[in-house]
Amino acid sequence: MNGFLKSQLENKTNATTTTTTRYCNNDESCNDENLCTNEMCDPVIGCIYENISCDDDNGCTKDFCDPLTGCFHKRVVCDDNDKCTDNICNPETGTCSFRRRICTDNNDCTMDWCNQLTGECVYQPVLVCEDYNSCTIDVCNEYKGCQFFNRTCDDRCVCTIDTCKNSTGCIHTPISCDDNNDCTIDNCDCKLGCIHKELPVDDFNNCTFDQCSHEEGITHTPISCDDNNDCTTDSCDISIGCIHDQIPDCTINTSSNNSQNNPKDCIGENCINIPFCSIKDKKCLELVEEIKKNQTSQFPPTFSSSSSHSQISKNKEIIIISTLFLGTLTLISKF
Repeated sequence: MNGFLKSQLENKTNATTTTTTRYCNNDESCNDENLCTNEMCDPVIGCIYENISCDDDNGCTKDFCDPLTGCFHKRVVCDDNDKCTDNICNPETGTCSFRRRICTDNNDCTMDWCNQLTGECVYQPVLVCEDYNSCTIDVCNEYKGCQFFNRTCDDRCVCTIDTCKNSTGCIHTPISCDDNNDCTIDNCDCKLGCIHKELPVDDFNNCTFDQCSHEEGITHTPISCDDNNDCTTDSCDISIGCIHDQIPDCTINTSSNNSQNNPKDCIGENCINIPFCSIKDKKCLELVEEIKKNQTSQFPPTFSSSSSHSQISKNKEIIIISTLFLGTLTLISKF
């Protein structure tokens, strides 16, 4: 490249004028086919060539002129070799500045940074919002960052006392439904609370009286099947209850109205009774024993002085009675 062409390529400011002695008739006759000059013809002095100005008034470009193509402008490169900076050129001064790139997604739950290798922004979620308290729920709010809310330990069951311990979290302690009553089954329903259900006491035995008391708990007391009738045998069947079987050939004489007479001893179809004989009278009891031994005694009974009557009129039917433990006697005689 000759000096003239080089000066044209580097020209970006003031134009320069060159005069030649080349004879010319008009401007066209002075055409040097150089796009970096303006040609004109002066009849006196000849052709005049003036370099054009390629200045674009932009400090961030370098201005050049190519004789074949004309003006061109090369952008100034501002590079600090840091991909995480924005490189800026001031068009008025042509000076470079380097501004650190701000990576933000306006989300407090991400960690924002610039990748030095690629120059791209990275928005990495915060891994943990942890306050090491088992009684809080740890969350991240994109506008407020980490937040810690008290944990609700309510298990919606009235059968527990709900508390929270920082080291372990929620605790659900069962309540006590014990009513101190051995006759109930105590349990708890989450909706209703404590329930006290009576213990079943039925042993499915009709020969017992089933009950439950606070002091003794469940008891099964045998029932009494005594019908106060010595002419029956009393027993109990667990399926049907008391049974009273009639003793064959046994009847009860109830003709006496004396409250001291006890018409209970029977043999065959006859009951024996001693009218006016006190069951507390020793002599009377001895007489009964004697009659029991002889069975056919023909003499009238005698009574002790303690008896209310010392003799009995003849031609009256005498029937002997004894207390329960003396056994059964038979009809003796008529006097």
